[in-house]
Order: sequence, then C-alpha cells, then structure tokens
Amino acid sequence: MKRMAVLSVKKEKGIDEIPELLSRLGIKLESVRLALVKPNLCGYYPPSPPLIGAILDFLEHSSEKIVLGDTDSAIHRTEEMFRRRGYEKFASDKVELRNFLNDRVHWCSVPSPHAVEKFPLPESTIACDIMVNIPGLGTHGNTLLTCASKNLFGLISSRRKFSEYHPLGIDEVIADICKIVKPTVNIVDARERLLIGKDVLQVDIVAARMLGLDPSRVKHLNLIAQDRGMKLDEVEIELLEL
Repeated sequence: MKRMAVLSVKKEKGIDEIPELLSRLGIKLESVRLALVKPNLCGYYPPSPPLIGAILDFLEHSSEKIVLGDTDSAIHRTEEMFRRRGYEKFASDKVELRNFLNDRVHWCSVPSPHAVEKFPLPESTIACDIMVNIPGLGTHGNTLLTCASKNLFGLISSRRKFSEYHPLGIDEVIADICKIVKPTVNIVDARERLLIGKDVLQVDIVAARMLGLDPSRVKHLNLIAQDRGMKLDEVEIELLEL
C-alpha cells in the first residue's frame, strides 16, 4: 500500500486554508461536472457548518454542480437535519441539498464480500467526478470508532439500514462498502482539529489514535487492511501536523 500523507491542522486554521491543504495533498480540481459532498449529517457527530461552507466555496470555483447530502438514519430525516444543522443556507443555483434516498438506485457488486454481495447506492455516488467525505470523529457502541470509513455506510440507499445491515456484522459491511466507494478526499471534523487525507484507512488509523484508541481493536480497520493484502500494523502513514 502506497504511503500517503494525512494532515492534522487546527480547525480554525484549516477552515481558512482548505484550498492550500488540498493542494498539498495533490488535489487540484479542473472542470468538475458533478461534485458530491457527504457529511455525517444524520449521525451523532455532524461536521460544523463553517467547515461545510469552506469546502463548498472551494468546490464552486471548478464544479458545474455540487450535491450535498445524506440518507435518512433510523432516527433522523435528512431534510430535517439540513434545517437543524444550519445547512439550508448553502443551497444555491449550483449547490443542491439532496436526500440520496430520492436518487435512482444502482445495485453495485462487491468483489469477494465479507457480508454483502451487492449494495444499493444512489446515482450521485456513481456519477460524481469527485467525492468529499466529511465525517465527524467519535466513539461508537458497535464499531468502537466512527469516522471516514463508517461515514460511507450512510450512502446505502435504504431507510432500514440499521435493521437490514447491522445483523450481518456492521464491521464487515463497512469493509465491504469501502471496496466499492472511494472518496477523493476525507476531511474529518475532529473537534479542535481537522484530519485530511485521501485514503479512508490511513485517516481512520490516525483518528483512532487521536482518541486514544488502539486501531487494532477496530475490526473494520483490520478487515480493510486485510482486503488490501496486509496487516493493519503494516500500514505506513506520513502524519503532518501543521
């Protein structure tokens, strides 16, 4: 696995310097037709509106259209969360707020699955030119860690994700979705800091350590590493604290 940089920066500084930080990771956007922004809107750790605003400002310069959205969770509805989280102000001619459950569904096959052979995914996920994954950072009763890879679970096009997929083994399900959904960049709202990286596994390893959590205890991280033909402790990360 290629060694990649994960940036750790103070949140206020990072919000002001999103273009420079993404450029440092080699992310330079030109003529993007569709950009997808996936915050952890319906979860327990939503990213802050100022961070969302800074990312949208960056994308608007080079994107024809931006879709900002999530799917309903077991207890929250996406449209209500747009209002409660203060995201409604971001809607514009270029930026659409969307409940991905309203998208056309594509059934996507998982190679060598742990638990799920096919996932129903929204068309926006399939059609986008870039995907910005924006989780919050926190602990989780079932998975120990909720961060970049766990946030991708929210893309599954089902109102009954919890009852349908948790019984299959949520860590296995997360590892399976990471096989077919590859964000362009992950920008983690980690309380007082931002973590920014191109690879979900490397970002999540840094995030776990930030919480004082041994990454080897997080089953889905071990599975993601295993799917790449390696052990978790073999993953090399260049952590840059700015």
